[in-house]
Amino acid sequence: MPRIPWRIRIDVYYYQKRVDSTLLGLWGTALNNRLTEISKKSLNTPVFRSIWISIPVLRHYIGKCMEELVVSPELDFAAYWYSISPSLPSFYTPLVYFGGQTTYVMSKSAAAAIGEGVAGFVSENIFGIDLICRPIGIAPDLLGVKNGVYYLIEAKATSSKGNIVDGLKKAIKTLIEIIKSELSAEYVNRGEIAGMGIVTYFEKINRFLTYVIEMTTR
Repeated sequence: MPRIPWRIRIDVYYYQKRVDSTLLGLWGTALNNRLTEISKKSLNTPVFRSIWISIPVLRHYIGKCMEELVVSPELDFAAYWYSISPSLPSFYTPLVYFGGQTTYVMSKSAAAAIGEGVAGFVSENIFGIDLICRPIGIAPDLLGVKNGVYYLIEAKATSSKGNIVDGLKKAIKTLIEIIKSELSAEYVNRGEIAGMGIVTYFEKINRFLTYVIEMTTR
């Protein structure tokens, strides 16, 4: 059984962007370019806060916030870091004429569950948002409230540094689509709705980098 660290350090990076009529009016390539710009800006912010999370607390938040039932995502996560390569070759040269990865791929279900757990933990313990709902099968991943404002929280996770911007883009694009919907219009007009795109990058087995983009309507 892989050895699991008893606690994990989370470095949180925070960037805030107001959702105005100009942003809501973009679509297609223009929207994609703007989201890329916003996401890249969030990578250049200093560490907002560093916090440690114990494995029992992480397990609690995974159980509270995950969408897909995963029994022991922390074990799958630890096994990924300790694995070197599969016991069988990952390709056979005489029959396969293209290369692939030579190491195991992290379980997507485990990564997603951990990312959702981290998002819930960070939302409550750093940003003071009270989680009130975990929608299943639809966006957002989490719904919370703080000072009369409803927070739509979309979580992503990755083991590849190169996927951080793409994850942030997908998260905030989903949030913008919800904010633009007619169902949200009343809350937008009163400034009573906001979005949090949260992407966690697993830098090491005991260190996560979590990027947060807050989309405000006030």
